Amino acid sequence: MENVKKIRRGDIYYTRLENIDNAVGSEQSGSRPAVVIQNDVGNKYSPTTIVAFITTKPKNCLPTHVRLHTKMLFFSSTAMLEQIRTVSKDRLEKYIGTLSKSEMEKIDRAICVSLDIKET
Repeated sequence: MENVKKIRRGDIYYTRLENIDNAVGSEQSGSRPAVVIQNDVGNKYSPTTIVAFITTKPKNCLPTHVRLHTKMLFFSSTAMLEQIRTVSKDRLEKYIGTLSKSEMEKIDRAICVSLDIKET
């Protein structure tokens, strides 16, 4: 029987992407943390999930950025909601932890800004 990861919205995983030599411009590459932003129904049935990448590099404060001050990441980090990507679940490597409800509310607001979705 195959070992299937139970991936949930708000989980953070180290995510293995293409080699840096294949990245273009500001595309993310290499192995880096990412937060799962896809809904849990999609996470249950799809072979892919949607993630937003996280960086430890200092970033300008943009409305699409969410500062994460959590011990599970070891360093002060920024979730970049302008860096959203669908990835195969096979690219999710090491589970790091799960964001709190208040952190996910900030993520949701930044997604709305990034995708120009009006909150209701």
